[in-house]
Amino acid sequence: MSTYQEDSHVFKLPMEGLDAMEKRTDAARFLARFPLIDRLVRSANADEVGKYLLQLGVLFVVYVITARIGFGVYHIGELGALAWLPAGVSITALFLYGSRLWPAIALGSIVAHLFVGDSLFVTASIATGNTLQAFAGWYLLRRYIKFDPLLGRLYDSFGLILTGIIVAVISPSIGVTALWVSHHLALVDISTLWINGWLSNAVSILVFTPFLTRWLARPLFVKTRVEILEGLAIFSSLTLISAIVFWTSYSQIGAFPLVYILFIPLVSAALRTGPRGMTLAIAIVSMIAAGSVLFAHAPFTQ
Repeated sequence: MSTYQEDSHVFKLPMEGLDAMEKRTDAARFLARFPLIDRLVRSANADEVGKYLLQLGVLFVVYVITARIGFGVYHIGELGALAWLPAGVSITALFLYGSRLWPAIALGSIVAHLFVGDSLFVTASIATGNTLQAFAGWYLLRRYIKFDPLLGRLYDSFGLILTGIIVAVISPSIGVTALWVSHHLALVDISTLWINGWLSNAVSILVFTPFLTRWLARPLFVKTRVEILEGLAIFSSLTLISAIVFWTSYSQIGAFPLVYILFIPLVSAALRTGPRGMTLAIAIVSMIAAGSVLFAHAPFTQ
């Protein structure tokens, strides 16, 4: 009796194993219909999935925050911002960490535009444009420009400028069309809003993409004490001169505009600190100059 029970117990194990194999086979057949999902499932492990979800979450949060800054600082109509910060952030993220992060851009854009009261159709259209623009920027820089994030070649700078000018047309084109189709925009305002959207995206890509890629591609660096002191002197003088030129009434002495004095620390940054320092210098001057426009200070509002 005991022998039969043991035999029957042993006999059940292969049957259970066979059922499990059949289930796995059915799952494999189902995944085979979707090659991309099947490849992701086969190649993924717990660490990779956790890292990917963390990257998605960080990019989503950064996108929403920078979008809110753009809307809060300078908002014209539904698309306008002096510099649409997420444009530069999204291209940098896809270039450095992979195009698979595009869902964070799409979801971040949707959340950001729903916060400002856009309709679902307009929100989805703008999110599509923002995502396609970031993907196009990644594709051009990665596949055609062969962009070096360390900016070691003059070709990298020209390639980034060309990419920014070209891909910046995607988001405003789709967004403005959606606004016009949904009767949120008059026909006479299309060109003005499109130009503003193109400029805001291009400025963000040209200013913040080189800064972010250069600093994030190799964040750690070693400098001597003399080099640190020299860098502090250069960037302190650059910040001070920029503040005087763009935020005070002393933007010129007689007929001589003080803005030309900015070339001294800018050239010093280019010669003494290389691409890393130069991208930081451009970002500093751009943000100070943009602030002078936003808050109606000299010299642009005179």
